[in-house]
Amino acid sequence: MFCRSPSPLAGEGLGERGLVSDPSPLTPLPQGERETIHERLTSLCLRRRERFHDFVRRLRDDGHPLDAGRVSATETATASPGRRHVANLLVRTGVARSYGEAWGKFVAPLSRRVIPKLMLPFAEATELIRSAGGVAVLAHPSSDLSETDIGRMKEAGLNGIEVKFPAAAVARTLALVGMAARFDLLTTGGSDCHGSGGRPVGSVGATAEELRAVCDATVGEAAH
Repeated sequence: MFCRSPSPLAGEGLGERGLVSDPSPLTPLPQGERETIHERLTSLCLRRRERFHDFVRRLRDDGHPLDAGRVSATETATASPGRRHVANLLVRTGVARSYGEAWGKFVAPLSRRVIPKLMLPFAEATELIRSAGGVAVLAHPSSDLSETDIGRMKEAGLNGIEVKFPAAAVARTLALVGMAARFDLLTTGGSDCHGSGGRPVGSVGATAEELRAVCDATVGEAAH
């Protein structure tokens, strides 16, 4: 689960991922709680689709139409299309010569013109994740996050930090591991896969020990 909000505590520029273990050993959740997190996720994905369509429309209006078949295939392949998908389409359609050009010349400038992302407050996101029997893990943390930020996020329900991800060099991973240890947070890893055509699932991941710790924490939350 991902959230974006306008204050540091709420998570501007931060991604939060909800990790939910196999529900079979967990106490069944009330129907209302399952619907709540489903409704929130659905609304977030619907807004991302609307924003994706707005990118496609504005590109067309600016004289850079994307191939309709490729656009349709992208929407079929992922429930949550975003700017990365737009950049890839620009390259595959031949509008841009490279991903970097697609991002710098088209996607980044258009980001200020398309409809805004749907915001979800950080504390609400962590509560939704925990109520669904999961643990809240901060995905690919920004390099400008301070320990004060992490401390405030832990107070708001953060359970872990993603320390291994494609954009993290070894030094960054080590720094995040140290930060997680100081705040007694779980550590995970992820590929940041956004569907077919990009990084495959599992190209970066968590160790078996990290996954066991996540599952143990999830079961512990469900027991309370």
